[in-house]
Amino acid sequence: MSNKKTSLFIVGAAKAGTTALFKNLEKHPAFYCCPIKEPHFFSNDIQTDTFRKAFADRVSLNIHNYLKKKPLEKIHQAYIRNIEEYEELFREAQPNQILTEASVSYLWSKVAARNILDYNPAAKIIILLRNPVERAFSHYAMDLRMGYTQLSFSEALKRDSQSNESYWGNSSLYVELGLYSKQVKRYREFFPETQLLIMKYEDFLSKPKDTAQQIGLFLGLEEDLSKLELGIKHNESKPPFTSAVRKVISHKAIKTIRRQRKIHSLLKPLSRLLRSSKTPFIILKEEYKYASQFFEQDIEELEKILNISLKSWKT
Repeated sequence: MSNKKTSLFIVGAAKAGTTALFKNLEKHPAFYCCPIKEPHFFSNDIQTDTFRKAFADRVSLNIHNYLKKKPLEKIHQAYIRNIEEYEELFREAQPNQILTEASVSYLWSKVAARNILDYNPAAKIIILLRNPVERAFSHYAMDLRMGYTQLSFSEALKRDSQSNESYWGNSSLYVELGLYSKQVKRYREFFPETQLLIMKYEDFLSKPKDTAQQIGLFLGLEEDLSKLELGIKHNESKPPFTSAVRKVISHKAIKTIRRQRKIHSLLKPLSRLLRSSKTPFIILKEEYKYASQFFEQDIEELEKILNISLKSWKT
């Protein structure tokens, strides 16, 4: 077991480039990246017994059997609740490496920032923020592909925002995960600015060399990080349907037919045929306009907190 503590936390936002950044750091010898990209250890306000079955099945892990493996298998996420088991995840790290993990629940969690501070007061935090409408749509596209929803994007947002039982793991939190102002405030409350790096997803993609240099300076590294392929996307959702097809299947009459189980089973092969990996899965104008209303006020608050313009998020 490593005696060092995890010192770099990429805390979110979900669907905002955390996987791309994590996978790039994983290739660099200066970093030891947790074999479980998202152990969610410090989000102990997440109640795993409230997870919907499909999600619970997907993230289930027998940690005792997992830790017996040598080397440890790389997996995307699990919910670790024991400090000894958490620290055992880093047992293969070299003494001079920066121990790194990237649990996106840490930005959403109301307790993770304080828990990380208590664990390692010197920890450094990277926060990636994406246009919240685009973030929500990317999240929705993933859910649609995985079968978690059959609603239109607007319907999914409405249901999610009106639910009285929205918890991590039983709801997609399309809106809540994109309300960044309070989330960023929490980290600013507990960590000095020298330990926080907040970046926009757009800059992360369009200015990879500048971003790599920024990360290197933030971490005080002498090593050149410019070769990191930060502009390359990872974990992007495959397009479930083309925009034209989504307009058809969102029609009221078609939705009524889709709810009939026998008909739905017959439509499955047709759905597979209509899916297109070559055609971009683009948000419809009316969907974007509807979704924007959920985030307008929070974006303005975030601009004040960060003292930057987020005009591109408002159009």
